[in-house]
Amino acid sequence: MKKKPEGHSATGRLARLLTLIDNGDDRGMEALAGRKVTRLPYILGITGAAGVGKSRLLSRILETKAGKVGVLAVDPTHPGSGGALLGDRVRMPRLPAGVFFRSVATRGGAGGLSDKLLDMATAMKGFGMEDVVIETIGIGQDELAVRQAADTVVVVEAPGLGDEVQAMKSSPISIADIVVVNKCDLPGAAASAAVIAETTGVKPILTSALDGDGIPELRTRLAAARKAALKPETKRAADARKFAWRMRSALSGKWAKRFADELPDLPAGAPHQVYAGLQRLTACLPDHVAIAVPDLDAAIRQYEALGFFLERRERFIPEKVDTAFFNVAGFHIELLHPTAPDSPVAKFIAERGGGLHHIAFSVPDAKAAAADFRRRGIETLGAVRPGTRGKQILFLHPKSAARVLLEFCACR
Repeated sequence: MKKKPEGHSATGRLARLLTLIDNGDDRGMEALAGRKVTRLPYILGITGAAGVGKSRLLSRILETKAGKVGVLAVDPTHPGSGGALLGDRVRMPRLPAGVFFRSVATRGGAGGLSDKLLDMATAMKGFGMEDVVIETIGIGQDELAVRQAADTVVVVEAPGLGDEVQAMKSSPISIADIVVVNKCDLPGAAASAAVIAETTGVKPILTSALDGDGIPELRTRLAAARKAALKPETKRAADARKFAWRMRSALSGKWAKRFADELPDLPAGAPHQVYAGLQRLTACLPDHVAIAVPDLDAAIRQYEALGFFLERRERFIPEKVDTAFFNVAGFHIELLHPTAPDSPVAKFIAERGGGLHHIAFSVPDAKAAAADFRRRGIETLGAVRPGTRGKQILFLHPKSAARVLLEFCACR
């Protein structure tokens, strides 16, 4: 039988999909949505400073791995040139046949990880890889994004990287499930392990990726950690945390760029204007627009046809409405349908036939916002009261906002 070209094999298709995802090509997201992956893979994160031997240690761990395994090796992108070395595979020359290896640049992602890393791991799961390993450089104590993306985190240390206190300060050791002191054949390894154990309460595993010392113990610990992480409730909670991190990173980047692009140029030498602008910019954020509809199911079908994501439906008894929330890049469209003829929304529809009902903004504290409005002589509609999504809400009187009903909502 004639062998298929690499581009038509499963490996080739996965490689092309990862490239689309990494480049931010919309076809990558479309492919992820079409594969119907039911859960994320088990993700093992391996991090540590440059030179501790992460790549060789990982190649040792993978020697006995059965089945398909994905490896995403992350290198930081240079802020000036935009390039990355992507040289981890050089130190992993003897990977088993079932391992798919991909080097990834951070491309400016926060916390030492690419924003697309979780998407790539999901793509690997869609190609039958139950386990994915993320190898990333641990820049320091604040480079903790790998904790958000991984089920289990291994932090690798090594002796000879400076005095012990400095080594601890420059290490992400606080996020570790397993701590490894590699290169245990070098002087000072036992002392480093003792300091870590005394300081953190975690007993490190002494290993040598070069000659294999400690590797069986590390594999045993990793197997136990994997088994614990795959318990159904634990796995569901971990996957929810990962997607929350993914959404935060994606949306914060888009909103930050939008704010930066739209802020007017400020005159040089006037920092007080910058701070005043920041204060106004972050005092409240757009939360949702509410639209009153006479037929909720029909309206939901229309907004789904437009491509918006239906996040949830909720009956809000105090206001006598059924609601449907569509999430649009973190902003919401709320559809309102009355459940009783005497509800405010029913009266609105009777008078106007439906349409834009109110615009809502998110504030840190609804009661504080109400007090501030009173101080400024701005009239509200009643006091702060419970709203949908477990939030506290406050409405301004329309005459205070050019005949538009404004809502301010907060988690407290």
